[in-house]
Amino acid sequence: MRRKINISRDELYKLYWVDKLSKREIAEKLGVSRATIIRRMREFGIPTRSQSEANRLFLSKPEVREKLRESSRRYWRSEEGRRRASEFGKKFWRSLTPKEREEYIKKLRERCWNRGLTKFDDPRLAEIGRKVSKANKGKPSWNKGLTKETDERVRKYAEKLRKRYHDKMLLEELKKFERQGYRCIPLIKVIPDAIVIKDGKVYAVELETDHPDFDKYHNLKVNPYDDVIWIMKSYKKRRG
Repeated sequence: MRRKINISRDELYKLYWVDKLSKREIAEKLGVSRATIIRRMREFGIPTRSQSEANRLFLSKPEVREKLRESSRRYWRSEEGRRRASEFGKKFWRSLTPKEREEYIKKLRERCWNRGLTKFDDPRLAEIGRKVSKANKGKPSWNKGLTKETDERVRKYAEKLRKRYHDKMLLEELKKFERQGYRCIPLIKVIPDAIVIKDGKVYAVELETDHPDFDKYHNLKVNPYDDVIWIMKSYKKRRG
């Protein structure tokens, strides 16, 4: 026996055309089958969407778009997706004339003009920094009272600073050791930061910017180093 629903034409029209619900969604909302909704719409003479309109409405939903994005990300990160992307890139590059290639490279450089630059390297970035500082003047700092142990954003920012300045300073210091006749092995992100060898002796190199832990080598059960060379640096000095 078919279940009857008490719904007026105006209400059904509103659900379908104003609220932008599909026939299936209306059926689920009213607790009936999709066929019942289709039959009622025919009885009331309510026009239905075309297939293209229905597809467009379905794809405009945020949850559907997010699923499609995630599916697309998974595919293009897969081995097959990377292979296809590589083939497409090569095909696209071969299809360009030398002049078009120059224009394409020029556009890419304009889009990424600030890659690898800091406000100390480019006056445009310095101006942007001043505008941001002026806009944020008087506003409370989001990281006040937080540390990299208590907040993930602070930890990521500290890691970004370390990667940008710490590693660069370490490599510059190792060049000085090489000029003195040391054989240098940068390790980075582990203990120690680098190893230098000279005259059969092995030295651990630690580049510290704040609060060095001088006791960490005393706590090692096995210490393979003849000595530890501590290099004290400051981000402020480096950036100034």
